[in-house]
Amino acid sequence: GLDFGNAEGVSGSTVLVPLTITNLDTLASLTGTLALTNPMIGNITGVAPARIAPTFNGANLTVSFFDMSGNGVPLTNGDTAFFVKVTLDGSVGTTSEITFTDTPLSTEVAGVVNGAVTALPHVVIAGELEILMNVAEIAGWAETFDGSGIRDAEITISSSTHAETVMTDEQGRYAMPDLPAGEEYVVHPAKDVNPANGLSTFALFVGQQFILGMEPPEIVSPYQVIAGDANCSDAFTTLDLFLIQQVIIGTTDKFADCPSWVFVRAGQSMPNPFDAYNVFPYADSDTLMVMHDTSSNFVGVKVGDILGQADPQNFGGLVGAERFFGTLTLKAPNGKFQPGEEILLPVRADNFQNMASLQL
Repeated sequence: GLDFGNAEGVSGSTVLVPLTITNLDTLASLTGTLALTNPMIGNITGVAPARIAPTFNGANLTVSFFDMSGNGVPLTNGDTAFFVKVTLDGSVGTTSEITFTDTPLSTEVAGVVNGAVTALPHVVIAGELEILMNVAEIAGWAETFDGSGIRDAEITISSSTHAETVMTDEQGRYAMPDLPAGEEYVVHPAKDVNPANGLSTFALFVGQQFILGMEPPEIVSPYQVIAGDANCSDAFTTLDLFLIQQVIIGTTDKFADCPSWVFVRAGQSMPNPFDAYNVFPYADSDTLMVMHDTSSNFVGVKVGDILGQADPQNFGGLVGAERFFGTLTLKAPNGKFQPGEEILLPVRADNFQNMASLQL
């Protein structure tokens, strides 16, 4: 038998369809005319050799093979004789069979049987072709400005026909495969958990120095200025310090006008030198015309975390360097009081010198 295989691909691609010969030990010759039952799918453009290398006539789509030795070509049942090249150029979802037809050259198979070349009966099994949707992948990362991966960020990828969300892994990586290609996509990250993560009163002290133009050495990146914008007003002001303090002391458990994290498209040009205003506005999403696999990356900024101490793995402890030198001993007097009595308890420290901030 002559068994055409199946193939699929995107429009504009060329696929190889195998032709398998079954139940024949030795092939002497093969002729026939290739045909697509639905010409809207594309065009037969050639053949590629396997066990045999037939002659192909592109004008009438005929193939012919003759073994000139007279001994024939030995075959193992199921061997691929040759491949048919088909260039697909139809629309997505178009299907067609590929087969042999008897016009202009009829299909004939000859084998070597008992030492003699003999024409053999045969059955042609058509193959199936299909044009698939052209798809692509958007992948990338979300990291802090010092390169730590941000886990559990929601990456939403949307177009006029498609919208889907994927979470970043422990390394801050994500991937969205099988997106219809040829469309414009918007990639937007988000994360809004644990607002107090990374906040400290020392950061407020440093932030105040920066706002006053004192150039504190702890602030080295424009992303730290973005972190200071606690009300997402595109500026870093003393009001932001007040809002951060409210979360630290528990007056509120969130930033009313900001999510817990904001994101900046990686690669965005940042001013140098930077100040409390010129780092704004920034691109918080990425717009891409996707024709093939591509990447989209972001720098994540924990709102209020001016010193970059937030744990990007979602835990609340500070991960920055220690900021104290020695031990501060606090002392309070003993006393006896009645239930419900309001008292004022003095707290003293003998070595309370050069203190910038205190958080209990």
